[in-house]
Amino acid sequence: MLAAPIISSNIAAHEKEQAAAVSQVRQSDGGILLFHGTNLESAIVLLNGAPLEIGKALELRHDLGDPGFYLATDFAVAEHFAYTQGGLKGDGGVVLAYYLSNSALTSLMSKGSHFRQIPSASTFRPTGYEFYVPPTAFNQFNASRASGDIRVAPADY
Repeated sequence: MLAAPIISSNIAAHEKEQAAAVSQVRQSDGGILLFHGTNLESAIVLLNGAPLEIGKALELRHDLGDPGFYLATDFAVAEHFAYTQGGLKGDGGVVLAYYLSNSALTSLMSKGSHFRQIPSASTFRPTGYEFYVPPTAFNQFNASRASGDIRVAPADY
């Protein structure tokens, strides 16, 4: 008997977190704008249309968490990751802006993508949320990108 109220409250809390994250990045046309911080080499590859691949996600995760692709709701958070990833490669890093149409967002979420709090570290207290795209959603992400429902450009901030 006790499990149902707990599950119900967990679902409600999850839905509230998703709504809070989306409200921060919603655009007037219903799409959302998110940011990805990376090194220069990876930025060029992504801007040139490279698809998301599980092998690359496993290689780049650096034992920091779940393999996947991460987008931040806050530019400054993506800038932090650009700096840390760029520093590993000897460049300053790059922040990319990803526009996701409402249909792309809905499709990705049906494949397991979701917003969540960004883990804090002793020297890093992030704001906003991350949009986690798991490997199970990579094919959908790539298809949405090919159709124009996901667009990427260097962030202009």
